[in-house]
Amino acid sequence: MTKKYILYSNIICPFGHRARIAFKELDVNFETVEVDLIDIPEWYKKLNPEERVPCLDVDGHILTESMVILEYLNECYPEKNLMPKDPLKRAKIRLAIDHFFNKVALPYFMFCTNSKGENTLAIYKETMEKAFVEFDTILKKQSPTGPYYLGKDFSMADVAIAPFLIRIYATNKHLGHTINAVKRSSRLGEFIEGNISRPSVQETWCGDEKLIHGLKAKYGFEA
Repeated sequence: MTKKYILYSNIICPFGHRARIAFKELDVNFETVEVDLIDIPEWYKKLNPEERVPCLDVDGHILTESMVILEYLNECYPEKNLMPKDPLKRAKIRLAIDHFFNKVALPYFMFCTNSKGENTLAIYKETMEKAFVEFDTILKKQSPTGPYYLGKDFSMADVAIAPFLIRIYATNKHLGHTINAVKRSSRLGEFIEGNISRPSVQETWCGDEKLIHGLKAKYGFEA
């Protein structure tokens, strides 16, 4: 029996974007319900008391947290090979996702939510440079060539990281800022371009303008 998937998300949210990308890569039909994150509706608070997105309804069963949802979908459709069979490679993928989130995504969020703070922009630029240099080392150790984390194969690492890459680059474009570490490393540049241009990423991307508008509306983003 075919499962019915309803994804509660917001087009601006990178975590919801992870799930959208996964569904596209798996070629699985799903319904999307947009949730207003500025004025969260009461019905959604009842559905997900944590009041965050994404939230996935699977035939009436509710799953929250983007990585839990990704792991669930991968286990449902293992033939799509979003996770390699090698346990060591799977472990390295999880480590890469964790590293990128803590070293790159979190500082990005901190900047977006506190863009008016003193020296915030300078700190953001410095942090991004260091973070991307570190991630470049991780990429090269995993595979000397791209365009994806594992090399030629698009995997769960890319699904989880791509939503943040595309948002960081859209924000940097708005700022008129370029990360020098990317200019110096062909592997890093190829990885970023490969993920951002991936059809599943582009087809589920809100667009630069909507992102910046959303950041301003939710966080008072200014730069």
